Amino acid sequence: MLKSQITANDFTAVRVNQDNWKIATCPMCGPELTLAPDGRALCAFMSEHKVYWAISDKQRTAFSLHVATPANEQDEIYPTVLANRKGEVLFLWQVGPMSVNGTAVVKWATYAIDGKLSGRQGTLGSTTSGTKAAAFVGSDDNFYIVTTAK
Repeated sequence: MLKSQITANDFTAVRVNQDNWKIATCPMCGPELTLAPDGRALCAFMSEHKVYWAISDKQRTAFSLHVATPANEQDEIYPTVLANRKGEVLFLWQVGPMSVNGTAVVKWATYAIDGKLSGRQGTLGSTTSGTKAAAFVGSDDNFYIVTTAK
């Protein structure tokens, strides 16, 4: 993550994880950042064909955690992570090939902000593997998922 003061054009790199994954092709899904209500940055990312999420400190100078999906399956793609004001975290991802002509399964799980799995998780259905699901927190503090999964 690159961080800078709003009045400066002087960016500092903040490392999200230490995996050092090297890939010679495009993984089709880069990291995604969202902000928790308390200002910490949440980052959903992929490494070695699996997806994870991490959270920064309040100053956004370092990231901790390296939270995997509950099943930690091979071919996980398109991660999204976001938090609500209750301290709940929604992690959303797909399992399937990195292509635009296969199918993938859209899955989700909720965690506490400290990375502990809440026990709530599910599968939304199948979709084209080149289609990424999206999510947002509503004004009612509930999570909403937008997907083409059937």
